[in-house]
Amino acid sequence: MKLTHTCIVTGDVKRLSDFYKQILQQEPVIANADYAEYATEGGALSISSVKMQDGVIKDSCTPQANRTIVLE
Repeated sequence: MKLTHTCIVTGDVKRLSDFYKQILQQEPVIANADYAEYATEGGALSISSVKMQDGVIKDSCTPQANRTIVLE
């Protein structure tokens, strides 16, 4: 099995993507206000809004409640 994608769901995509921009020392690919993605050697790290995640699986993630990571 190969983990290809880790997604962090948040209530503030801009704020969290700015944080990871500093940590990873790279610019994210920003699709829109609800999604940003960073390429890594082994896969991708993405930052997604609750709104976007709810469009995939309603109520699957809750920011700031330890229910915010999606592994693919």
